[in-house]
Amino acid sequence: MSNQDKHSVQDRLSQLQEALFDISSKNPFLQIKENRLVYRSLSVDVGAKRLEKIYQKQQHYLKEYGLETSLKIGLFLQWKMPNKKEFYTSPLCYVPIQIKKDQKIALHYKIVEEVGGFWEVNPILKSVFKKVFEVDLKTSYETKEELIEFLQEKFDNDNQQLGRTNTLDVVPASWRIVEKEGIGTFNYKKSLLGQDYEEIIQSPNQTVAKLLGYGNNAVSDVSVGEVDLSYYPLDYSQKKIIQSAHREDVIIQGPPGTGKSHSIAILIQSFLNEGKSVLFVSEKKSALSIVHEKLKPLQTLIAYFDASVQQKKEFYKKLKVSLEKLVLPLEKNEVNQFVEIETLKFQAYHYPKAILSNNPQTDCSLWELEQYLVAHTKIEVDINPKSVFPHFGTWSSLYEELIEIERQIGLHFSSTNLGDMVVLNLNLNVLNEVAPWKKIKDRIEEAKSILIEFNTLQKQYDLNEDFDTFSKYCMTASVLNMVNKNWIDVLIEDAKEYVVFDKLSKRYEKTQQQYQQAKAKNELWNKLPNFAEVENVQTLLNVTGFFGRLKNKKAITRFFKSFEGIHTSENQTFIIDAVIKELKLKDQLDTLQLKLKHELGIINPDQEISFILNVRSRLANLNHSLYEDILSRENATEFIEDFSFLHTKLDRFNQINRYLFRKTPTDKLNDFVAFADSFLKNLVPFQLLENELKLLLSSPNRLLDFLQLNARPLTHLNEQVYFHYWNLLQKTGVANGLSSGDALQKRLRKFNTAKKVVIKAAQKKLWIKYHQKWKAFEALDQTPNQKLSEENKELKYKFRQAKRLLIHEANKKQQHLPIKQLFEKSQFILTQIKPVWMMNPLAISERLPLEKDLFDVVIFDESSQIPIEDAIPALYRAKKAIVVGDDKQMPPNRFFASNNNSMSLLNAVQTFLPTASLMWHYRSQHPALIQFSNEQFYEHSLKMLPPFQQEYPIEFVHVPEGEFVDGKNNQEARLIVAKLDKLLKAGHFDIGIIAFSKEQELNIRKTIHQLQIDLPEGVLISNLENIQGIEKEFILISVGYAKNKNGVFIHNFGPINHKSGENRLNVLFTRAIQQMIIFSSVLHTDFKLSDNKGVMVLKDFLYYAESKKFDTSDVPKHGFTLLLDQFFKQNQRLLTFVEESEQLLITCFIDYKSSRILLVNPGLHNHQELELSIILELLYSRFEKVKILLHADWIQNKEKVKLELLDFFK
Repeated sequence: MSNQDKHSVQDRLSQLQEALFDISSKNPFLQIKENRLVYRSLSVDVGAKRLEKIYQKQQHYLKEYGLETSLKIGLFLQWKMPNKKEFYTSPLCYVPIQIKKDQKIALHYKIVEEVGGFWEVNPILKSVFKKVFEVDLKTSYETKEELIEFLQEKFDNDNQQLGRTNTLDVVPASWRIVEKEGIGTFNYKKSLLGQDYEEIIQSPNQTVAKLLGYGNNAVSDVSVGEVDLSYYPLDYSQKKIIQSAHREDVIIQGPPGTGKSHSIAILIQSFLNEGKSVLFVSEKKSALSIVHEKLKPLQTLIAYFDASVQQKKEFYKKLKVSLEKLVLPLEKNEVNQFVEIETLKFQAYHYPKAILSNNPQTDCSLWELEQYLVAHTKIEVDINPKSVFPHFGTWSSLYEELIEIERQIGLHFSSTNLGDMVVLNLNLNVLNEVAPWKKIKDRIEEAKSILIEFNTLQKQYDLNEDFDTFSKYCMTASVLNMVNKNWIDVLIEDAKEYVVFDKLSKRYEKTQQQYQQAKAKNELWNKLPNFAEVENVQTLLNVTGFFGRLKNKKAITRFFKSFEGIHTSENQTFIIDAVIKELKLKDQLDTLQLKLKHELGIINPDQEISFILNVRSRLANLNHSLYEDILSRENATEFIEDFSFLHTKLDRFNQINRYLFRKTPTDKLNDFVAFADSFLKNLVPFQLLENELKLLLSSPNRLLDFLQLNARPLTHLNEQVYFHYWNLLQKTGVANGLSSGDALQKRLRKFNTAKKVVIKAAQKKLWIKYHQKWKAFEALDQTPNQKLSEENKELKYKFRQAKRLLIHEANKKQQHLPIKQLFEKSQFILTQIKPVWMMNPLAISERLPLEKDLFDVVIFDESSQIPIEDAIPALYRAKKAIVVGDDKQMPPNRFFASNNNSMSLLNAVQTFLPTASLMWHYRSQHPALIQFSNEQFYEHSLKMLPPFQQEYPIEFVHVPEGEFVDGKNNQEARLIVAKLDKLLKAGHFDIGIIAFSKEQELNIRKTIHQLQIDLPEGVLISNLENIQGIEKEFILISVGYAKNKNGVFIHNFGPINHKSGENRLNVLFTRAIQQMIIFSSVLHTDFKLSDNKGVMVLKDFLYYAESKKFDTSDVPKHGFTLLLDQFFKQNQRLLTFVEESEQLLITCFIDYKSSRILLVNPGLHNHQELELSIILELLYSRFEKVKILLHADWIQNKEKVKLELLDFFK
């Protein structure tokens, strides 16, 4: 990016920041509207009414956007800008809350806030104060008093007055803090975004520059190969947009019902397959929720934020689950799924003759496995479930040698099973040394004597721990042994001294730092004056009058005699103030030293404080409960001394263990003694079998572990291994090519079944990939530093620090670190544990650190509703951007738009990014439900399936008596409620009632209440502004607008007359799945010509609904379909024929009565060969019977096909 482009980007970003920081009295976060807040001092009636309004607003934004808007204001500030007369009354600090309604007996409200949360500072004030007043407020304060003290100190330093009051109803004469709490709803998160702009403006990244039209415009990355999407249920357009998204920054146009959320979910999974981190954002809570639900099998990898006050707690709860799952070893079936993925994928795409192909998983063919199993007796599977089978090639190549070893062992031992041999744990390198058996004997005896001593000590202190816990006791005791016995209490968190130490040590270190800074400012004094000398000279300096100053001049000169710097009458006061500050801090430091000495026994705090903190840190790395257990014992001192003494012996035992064994034989101390006895007892026969043992131990660990877990004869195990791999590979396809419709149909059905298994396995494979990454880090953590490069040492340190923090925070019950701080401190591995983060764009600044290119990809959904200024902080945090939306749908909501002219993200980037579109429409059961929008908005680009129902899906109900009075149409409301009641009684509950205006929505609700109709959960009542993202089986629309009492039809349709009004209509017309019923008091002929697009679209839609206009062919136009049609009519089979066209995907004959559909030559056009399996799956979900007919069927046996068709359409 050139300097000129950078300056242009910075100018544009500054404009967007101003939009976020609205410094005007219209902004309620700057100038409160008191009548919209609730205070304790309000009367019960007034408070209850206001609280109900606040509650309703809160619930609306929670439901629609997943966004908290309710705040408890802790303090208000009455202030004004320089050279301005008007005072603002602004929220100064706040905490997010949720208001909950409880109506068990009487209606009351409950305020829920996070326990131990900080008071957040109003971000607008923070920005203004820094720029205008050079006052740098912190982002948050632990207490309100801390914030008040900070401001008071600033005012005192400037000799200004800051008043304090508890009332808001007085016009202020000067700045003052109002110590009064209030509750209200604010779009406060939008202001938080503005704080990010300071850094973004200074150094915008390529993503921000690109999407603002500067820098490199989305050049395709040709180095990115095709992403393997073969086993995902995706149509051609969905695959195309995902491929595009991997190559470049792109806009994905997602018209209604085209599987946008489904595509996003698979896109996210495909990025995860490449090891990339993803930030997914949307203004709409429903959009986040749907994608989150579609990724349910991967939710351990996702950090999802909804609107709950408990979402931080929920995040840590889920983080703990993820950490616990990562620590566990992979289960056998998960490992096998990793192997099975490629097998199933192979079956799905390569049916022909796979049985004779040499398979890379087995180094042999399925045929060879079957030959062996036929010649042998198949037995029941009785393998240890923890077993991981050895690789077949390894097993088969070593099998004969293993048989010989088994025979030799049988000559010396009672058991001939290799798995029973204790020597299997031995380290092969030991046997390769000179005279190994004496070394082995000596080391085992030494280890045994150490273990006996360990066991003795365990009995003495009433312990019965495994080796790992015992080792931790030793290490903990060793650390505690370093500590002065008088300081033990400062290490116990529950002890009073622990808290006292924290308080005093922090104060001491802070005071010490301030003292050193003050001392540095007085370095020009040869000898620092004392308090008495300073007070004396201050008196002299305060003398007024010429003769008085002249008289005191000599005394003042003597005072500054030891000061080597320049002093004048102008700077003498500042020099003296610096001296006073140092003297006061020295006095405070001396006082703190005395407290530390008398209360905690700390003599030399400069050294001893850091030592104690270091010990605490080391203990924190160990098991907290262990050192608590040690310190709580009556004989704690003796325990510490005894176990500390054992630390060196523990190191020696570990050294022996690592030297002798490839893995520890047992975790139990007593069992190890028994193991040692058994090993020593059989030492002589082991020596005789040295060569055989070397050969055995040179086998892969996977094979040795398999033998140990399954102590059975090798012939038995051999059959099990063959059976396992035969069972893994025996599934194979039989249909080759398109020889018949039935064969194709069977292949496609099997393919669809296989895909579901593969997708499930692929998700497990993805988890395995992240699990293995974690295990690699843990292996690095266990590697001694001397074996690591400098780079890996740094990597190890980062991992250890981050892991420690994450585990510590995840185990807490409350008072967790803010998620943003956690991310900052543990980003190194947090994005490995949680590579996907989902949230509203307004929560970005609150949840995520401000770091350039923090994520590999950011995906915006419903981007037509996201103002561009809201998107910038998310763009800055990502290397790549995918913008998903539909420019023919809803613009940004007024609550979130900075002003009425806010441009959406989608509109802002359309000039600069390439566009890929989704084209298949899945929602509507009948093409007529989408045809109007397809013609008016999408230029006939949407592809549709044949009608799933015979009945025409659009009903127009004319209400000629309807009148539009006071924003309502009572006649329409009554009819629409009557229709609702009829549908409910018929057993239909998935219903949406949508009014054009809020007033008509409320009118319909009132009518339902008056008629005492109980609404089931599936019924939605809304208005034009709040319907994007919903879909219902039945949509009932109340146009509402009509002629008034005077018979005049005024063409004022509220938001439809506004900019993008037609887009609101497009959303409305595309919500129905099965039927759309329009109640309208006007006809299309009642409309006048207008240059308003929204009005004209409404007129055209009414015409479409009135005329039942839907284009389809009743007569076949092609030879084969015409031949079939004649055959059906001759045999009295009255079927509906649908001809393939630009919009309709397939040619078919349908019998709706028997719910059967015949597909004729499907999959031959428009890339359908890639999508036929999806078409088939959808048709199976809608029709009882589906049949495919090909040309080849007719040519091979026409008479047979005729009989089959007559039987099919009985």
